Amino acid sequence: MKKLLSVVAFLTILIPTFFVSCNDETDAGPGESDSFIKLFGSQNGEEAADMLVNADGSLILLATQEIILEETIFKIKVIHTDELGNTIWETAYPQGGSEDISISYKAGSVISSPDGYLIIGESINADNQSSVIILQLNQLGELTNSTEFAINNGNTAIRGIDLAFNSNNEIKATGRADSVGNNIWVGTFSSDLTYQEDCSFFYAAASSNPEVLKSTYITANDEIVFGISGFQTEGNRQNGRLAKVPSCQPIPLSSPFIATSAASNSTDFTTSFIAKALSGFVLVGTTNPESDTDIFLARVDDNGVLQDDAPILYRELEVDGIPFVLDSDDEGFSVTQTADGGFLIGGSSESNSDDGGSDIFLIKTDFNGNVQWSRFYGDQNDEEANVLLQAPNGGFLVLGTTEFGGINTLILIKTDRTGNVN
Repeated sequence: MKKLLSVVAFLTILIPTFFVSCNDETDAGPGESDSFIKLFGSQNGEEAADMLVNADGSLILLATQEIILEETIFKIKVIHTDELGNTIWETAYPQGGSEDISISYKAGSVISSPDGYLIIGESINADNQSSVIILQLNQLGELTNSTEFAINNGNTAIRGIDLAFNSNNEIKATGRADSVGNNIWVGTFSSDLTYQEDCSFFYAAASSNPEVLKSTYITANDEIVFGISGFQTEGNRQNGRLAKVPSCQPIPLSSPFIATSAASNSTDFTTSFIAKALSGFVLVGTTNPESDTDIFLARVDDNGVLQDDAPILYRELEVDGIPFVLDSDDEGFSVTQTADGGFLIGGSSESNSDDGGSDIFLIKTDFNGNVQWSRFYGDQNDEEANVLLQAPNGGFLVLGTTEFGGINTLILIKTDRTGNVN
């Protein structure tokens, strides 16, 4: 496998510390560097879900934990680390021993609240019926309040995806229902997690089989903006778009699909994430114009209208000044705008591998999508970047998933401003 300097350091220095001896978070030991790669795992599988940075530079990592017994159950796992990735506390919900749990929780996203953290996700009961779960944790990770929302008939699954506060300190939540027709859910909860039925609603997305993305934002007018990925009505192709919904009215002001030209109607654009930008929004995902999948980036204005002629496809890059062709499967999972106005794209790539495995792949661009640098991180196992944030020191934070001993494990990477790990 071809590896960059940051990956060489990962393999030769960090494997003895983490890949060999790290069985859980406490085994990782205290960090000493302002850039690092750390694993957080156990005997159970962990899937990265979300991450946030606190005012003091510490981190909240959110994941879904898979526990395989006679039947598989899931827990929402929360890890609080300092700015160097050292664990301060960790907790999982539902609490209690695995043998006593008859309900599962899956993680969606996490935001800061005045007293701690709010987490939205999915609750699955013993009959395998799903409802929205919201957990309120204090700053020590202790559960202080919670609520569930289920569809009245009890037979239709609904999953909580993302949430945000509006100007009235109400919680606006978005989700996806497994129903025919009205499959998009926008819910309102008061600050004490009381469901506000008169300001919550379902509606049908202007696409079939949509997925609601973890990308919920509130405008200055208290409109809710979020992303939808699904099939466009013409051509039956995957695509993505924004939905903007007035606070309490089920009247979606959906944007155009990101690719509407005749030439692009034959191409799938599977949108994975939408991030707020200084001007409008930016979308990232995966497309496959030439049999293998490629990463794309699209800039749209506040109304979701494409700002460039077409989404930017990343196929040929320069890696450390050397031309590099992405000739295998590459997938875009996350994006964030950086302090200099550009964008950081995260995903996975097989283009750097000789054995078919995928590595975490970062692409740093300017505001117009021109590549400034790119980096790979990984070993012989599969890795992917799920969440990206800018670190307070100007570097970058990546939360992803890798494999350790055949078990999915969280990987946290903190880089310098150019993506290197020292």
